[in-house]
Amino acid sequence: NDVVIAILPGDTTAQTLFTSGATPGLFSTNSIPTPNPNLGIGTAPPPYSDGLGASAVPPTMVSPQPDMTIEAISSSPGRVPSAIVSARFQFQCGAPIILGDNPASFVLSNITAGAQMWYTLDGSTPTNASPSIGPLFSGNTVTLNLISNVTFSARAFKNNYQSSVLSTKLLSPTNFLANEISFGFANGEASSDFLGAAGQTFVAPVTLSLLSAQQIYSLQFYLLVTNVNSSPAVTPGAVGFTSMLLAPVPGSNPTTYAPIPPEMFVLTNISGTNVLYATNLIFTNTAINLLGVGWLERAGHTNLYNTTAQSLITYSQAHDNLFLGANGDVIVGGYSFVIPTTAANGQAYQIQIGRPSATADGVSQDVFIQAPTNGALAGGAINSIKQVTVGFPGYLVGDVAPFRWFNAGDFGDTNLLNNDVLQTFQSAVYSANTPPTNSDFFDAMDSSDGTTDGSLKASSGNDTVVNTIAKGDGKLLVDDVFVTFRRSLDPSLTWYVRYWSNGVRFAVNSTNFGITNHARNAGPDQPAQQFSSSAGDTPAASAPNDPPSVVFSADDFQATPGQTLVVPIRAQVGGSLPLRVLMLNLNVQPLDGSPPLTAPAQFNLANALGAPTLMQSRHSANYAAAWLDNTVPGVLGNAVVGTVQFTVPTNATPDCAYRIQFEHASASPNGLWIFPQQVQPGLVVLTNRSASTLGDAIPDAWRLRYFGSATSPSSLATLDPDGDGMSNYAEYLAGTDPTDANSSLKFSSVDTAAAGATLRWSSVAGKQYFVETAASATGGWTAVSGAFFGTGQEISFTDTASSNTARLYRLRLGP
Repeated sequence: NDVVIAILPGDTTAQTLFTSGATPGLFSTNSIPTPNPNLGIGTAPPPYSDGLGASAVPPTMVSPQPDMTIEAISSSPGRVPSAIVSARFQFQCGAPIILGDNPASFVLSNITAGAQMWYTLDGSTPTNASPSIGPLFSGNTVTLNLISNVTFSARAFKNNYQSSVLSTKLLSPTNFLANEISFGFANGEASSDFLGAAGQTFVAPVTLSLLSAQQIYSLQFYLLVTNVNSSPAVTPGAVGFTSMLLAPVPGSNPTTYAPIPPEMFVLTNISGTNVLYATNLIFTNTAINLLGVGWLERAGHTNLYNTTAQSLITYSQAHDNLFLGANGDVIVGGYSFVIPTTAANGQAYQIQIGRPSATADGVSQDVFIQAPTNGALAGGAINSIKQVTVGFPGYLVGDVAPFRWFNAGDFGDTNLLNNDVLQTFQSAVYSANTPPTNSDFFDAMDSSDGTTDGSLKASSGNDTVVNTIAKGDGKLLVDDVFVTFRRSLDPSLTWYVRYWSNGVRFAVNSTNFGITNHARNAGPDQPAQQFSSSAGDTPAASAPNDPPSVVFSADDFQATPGQTLVVPIRAQVGGSLPLRVLMLNLNVQPLDGSPPLTAPAQFNLANALGAPTLMQSRHSANYAAAWLDNTVPGVLGNAVVGTVQFTVPTNATPDCAYRIQFEHASASPNGLWIFPQQVQPGLVVLTNRSASTLGDAIPDAWRLRYFGSATSPSSLATLDPDGDGMSNYAEYLAGTDPTDANSSLKFSSVDTAAAGATLRWSSVAGKQYFVETAASATGGWTAVSGAFFGTGQEISFTDTASSNTARLYRLRLGP
């Protein structure tokens, strides 16, 4: 390595001069000039003495050369010059150190800083140019896919250094052990039986099995589905991918995780401001149903994820269990495709992972990833090629534990137990590791259809009615927890098994066996109730007069550091049906860098709902519970269902803010029918936040309430982050939630009858509305209603003049 070369003078009063040059050969003429103070030949070296501290040591008097000699002389007036002394220095790269015997992953190391290493595989001596392979640097990993024994030969090179001696190692394919990407593990979580059904969205696990200490910072691969033999082809584009790679949410305590999406970030200039935007790295070639997936982030950056704190594969999770990449197993995500509705029993579809590649440093260092093809085509040994066989796999509604994967047959144990109730509760109330909404696992949790079956509204929630509920509604709410809870305990209640056939989901009655290992029958020979995808059902119309609904809200406060607040949690229940069954998840969140709470928040219950049936807190500022007793009096009108008490930290500054966030809220009068609802988080500020930091007339308080920051890029006035067609500025004016696509200024339903057209919409308290009509969208809008004043409840208007007339309607916000 580079060293400091200095001259230690024998007499500090004498003058020292030196010359240097390439060391002459044994029979060569010495071309190094002889130092001579009388002729001015030579250079004075930097002053040096022993015992200097590191910072006081002068720079080296000469730069490295492969082989050089220094000559020096000292002289002083009136004295005889010293003899000429010389010293020879050779700089040579250290020999490459080859660490490991696995051709798929071994490391090159070198003691010479900055040395470049080149290698060959044909027995020749490497040079630092092609056809030798390189350059590699100390610590780089080499991957070779061998079919026979190979002699690996390496040398190191560095400018002004002699090349190293040759290092060799015999590598054998018998020692080959690679990182592998496959459709799931051989068994346990993230494994599947690969059984599907016609019309089902089948989800396949995509996993990595890693070598010890392997790091991955960027990753890409393709996914492909093809029909086997005469199986009908998958519809072009009917494929998808969900990432299950995770990163910790900054500031969360205890730590929560969010998915790392397959994206990269690009810098865009908007109105003179540089803004980073995510760019999707999933593409589909519909001609062959190939799906490309990738994650790109450069080491040292924090846009896609914080590369200074983790790698891409450090954390992953499909449902409950957090996988650590350091242990070698990674759940990359779920690959989905829709099995054609015309697929017959016994037909199959082949899925394949191809062209996997990655980097170990987020820059250029390749990571070899093998896609094995010699494993099992169905469940069992890992493989990058699997065949999904069509049949009639059924699943017991509510039976979701234990979990292996998301398809029928990959979860449950044929029983309805407390762990099943808790699994549904946590996925509903916390949105914690919620399954893909189009999966069998999600549908097994979705045991009730309280948002779509209007007949449940008038029910008492008794056993007879529970026994009629065979399908779900595509949402996980309190009614799903209620129904599964009842069925798990009451042996007189009917259970249901659901399955897919010819593109339609069926439900068949199943005997309530209690705790058993009895197999659940499903298939076309069973008497069944038929229903299409539950999320596509049309909600039943509410009564036009005084429709039941609920608005959940938390009060706002302007507080001071150290102040203890008691924040009411309100439920404004409209209509004549009391709220009896409820599920809530509340968080007190510090916003915009505000300090976290130093003392636990307390949730104090009101008496009208009784004690919660299920209760769980994930951290000291969180409370979640479900009240499942539908025999209590309940609450009606404007009611306080509880209070949240917490103390503002004493070190909070005027810019600090806290949000009382409804992570989940759903309610029912009987446990079965679900109230239509609105939710407004509460906001605690330490100073007036009515001004706009971004200068666009949207107050900071509004941005804090919905985006958690007064300067969030997603909150720019012209953006539409929830994709409902309304910009953030329009949502601010309308009083709607810019992060909820279901909250916008629009009609929720239009019912036509002989008496006229009845229009309904969710109102916001304090807002004013007018219904207008026109013959066409080009203009001529005329008001057909007076002003409606928002209460937070649903409003309806019947246009009696619309009978037998084609009209367009719009909802206009009043001044």
